[in-house]
Amino acid sequence: MSLAQTIRFAKVSRRLGRMAGKSPREIEQARDERLRRLLRQAVTVPFYREKYKGLDLDQIPLSRLPTTKKQELMENFDAAVTDPAVRRADVENFMADPSNIGQWFLGRYCVSHTSGSQGQPLILIQDRYCLELMFAATTTRAYSRGKPDLLQGLSRILRPTRVAVVSMIGFSASGHAFTFMPELVGGFVRMTRLSPTQPDLIERLNAVRPHVIVAYPSILDWLAAQSHRLRLARSSLRHLGSFGEQFGIFIDPIYGAKSWMIMEERERRHLERKDRPALFWHCGYTPNWQDYRVDLRIKS
Repeated sequence: MSLAQTIRFAKVSRRLGRMAGKSPREIEQARDERLRRLLRQAVTVPFYREKYKGLDLDQIPLSRLPTTKKQELMENFDAAVTDPAVRRADVENFMADPSNIGQWFLGRYCVSHTSGSQGQPLILIQDRYCLELMFAATTTRAYSRGKPDLLQGLSRILRPTRVAVVSMIGFSASGHAFTFMPELVGGFVRMTRLSPTQPDLIERLNAVRPHVIVAYPSILDWLAAQSHRLRLARSSLRHLGSFGEQFGIFIDPIYGAKSWMIMEERERRHLERKDRPALFWHCGYTPNWQDYRVDLRIKS
């Protein structure tokens, strides 16, 4: 990782982390400005230009925008992407070759696909900045009592965060992005990639002693049930990351695996505990986000 990329990622993390200190009014203003910018970019392509025809994109609230389904996007893929160099057939051919795992499509895009468990798989196209934002969000939320300032940045360079990512290696949407983490985050993180099929997974985790674990909910659930075998110090495990799967399980290797409702009640009883690792839910795209919103008690 170059010095220039280190500085770039530090700036992204700092800018994102500082949003937490903004007032609700400032956050709402930033959200609206970004939405308008996104909509102006979207209608530069035929698919969204037709879909949003007749709408006042400078005023319409997000809740009144017409929704788009996966099948629509895939059927109109070439007319929906904003970079005309990206064609569906080329992306599919690229992902058909396993030697392209960890390579940038066209030298600038991370490409992946959803599992298709709901029927139609969806191709995802993410540029470097999109991945930087995701990793920066993980970084800033991993230290809920810290500040993404110069001092913390230097401390992370001197003592990098150890991240264990447990996922299948391939073009799956839940795991392929993390292949690029060392390149984009570099000296701030020491990432270890593990597979959920490794028979010695727990032993490998014990050897890494990660500050952060990112895995499928089913794997975190299993790890919680194996807590007697884990040798992860409470003071070092700061953060859990969960990919989107279609059931609501909160995994806590200290307290065990519980349903969202039970964990919500437990959270109320243990608000003063400072050693509980935070949970960060990685859902760049999930077809059941409304169900997750209810499970997580997130206000719309």
